[in-house]
Amino acid sequence: MIKNNRKLGYKKRIKHNKIMKSSYLQLLRKYSVKKWLTLIRQLNIKRSHNEFNDINLNLKYKAEFLVVNTDMAIRVAKHIDNISEYPVANHCDWLTSAEINLSDGPTNLIKEFGIGGMSLMAVWQNRLIYNQSNMIGRMHVLYKNYDNQIISAIGISIKDIYIILLAIGLIFVLLENNIAFSQNNNSKTKKLMPRPPIFGIPAKTLPQGRFIYRSYFTYSDYTQMYNSKQNQMINLPLGMSFQSYSYTPKLRYGLTNNITLIANFPFYYKHLEKGNNTKEGIGIGDAIFAGLYRFYFNKKNHFLLSGLLFSKFPTGKSTNLETNELPLGTGSIDGGLAFLPEKEFGKLDIRLSAFYIFRSENKENVNLGNVQSYSISAAYNFTENFVVESTLLYKSIANNKIDGKEINNSDANLSQLILGTQYRLAPTFLLQLAAPINLSAKMPFKSDYDLWFGIYYLI
Repeated sequence: MIKNNRKLGYKKRIKHNKIMKSSYLQLLRKYSVKKWLTLIRQLNIKRSHNEFNDINLNLKYKAEFLVVNTDMAIRVAKHIDNISEYPVANHCDWLTSAEINLSDGPTNLIKEFGIGGMSLMAVWQNRLIYNQSNMIGRMHVLYKNYDNQIISAIGISIKDIYIILLAIGLIFVLLENNIAFSQNNNSKTKKLMPRPPIFGIPAKTLPQGRFIYRSYFTYSDYTQMYNSKQNQMINLPLGMSFQSYSYTPKLRYGLTNNITLIANFPFYYKHLEKGNNTKEGIGIGDAIFAGLYRFYFNKKNHFLLSGLLFSKFPTGKSTNLETNELPLGTGSIDGGLAFLPEKEFGKLDIRLSAFYIFRSENKENVNLGNVQSYSISAAYNFTENFVVESTLLYKSIANNKIDGKEINNSDANLSQLILGTQYRLAPTFLLQLAAPINLSAKMPFKSDYDLWFGIYYLI
């Protein structure tokens, strides 16, 4: 709601706010004070009895938020009514979100509080994730006109109270939500969230209804190729060069707290030169769709196990190529599964992965072989914002076939040491950089190292 309001011009914004205020008052006046208080009391009791398992519901129905709704109901709602209906929880949710959206905006927070308004702006921005969490913003809307009365009563202004409450609130949030316990000595250590891997697929699933946009750019400059006669990797012939660039947007969505849906759509640019001959490939590659399921989670020890099912579809061009074209996909429909354990030891994250990909024949009756991949990663969170990671990866390809017959000496393998680093620009926005170093390989083409740059944004 607030995003759309920001895009409106001044006159339209004023009109929009008037309509919103009218709807707000109409809803309050539809039911009696008694009925509003009955609903709010029921929500408060349910939360105190831990009946809300979802984190969003626990936030929505915190006592401090219900108090603001109670205050507005007492001021505005009718004292007597004849209708038999009662307000429902969704009505209370809407009131909570609307109260802050009807305030004057973050610009006025700076004008009102000077440099102290910066901390209030942090709370204002936080409501983009949880509208119901901006208690101080709602207090400003409700009580900003009572400054003189408050000063005469207790000697400090409402502005001072905001700053004090914000400081107390931040400490409370850190103590309540950001403290983890190590497995060895149960000592308190700061929990850094989110903590995604720099390379590979995280075992952690997303909360229900949340999105992650992740994308990465890769660059490879191949220096060697496999020579079947010599049965070894050799340097590219003089006058031959081969570069590959890719950009892969990845979308992740939390279908439930235990199931996350994943979709990858890679784009490639490949350039091969050999003497006076040039071949290129540019366009979309093979699309990947996957489902991640968290089937075991030990919150106390920060250990989880997840499984991944995925499929690849031949959206990249691989047949009917021109003489100067390079393929962008395999041309086959493939499927696979993965096993992903993950453990946090305070600031140290350990991740394992085991993948197996089943490949099918493409239209040219070629099967490029099933793939096995294993990796172990260690990431150390030096600070909340700075992380380094190292990964050992081994991948092998076997059972390459043409017309159903295995191709002799066609197996391939790759061993890599992947060094990466991550920097947090905002709580849910991260920059990631990795350099996979090829230790050994038997592949059609091999580079000494690759470059990988990515972004991670939790929406």
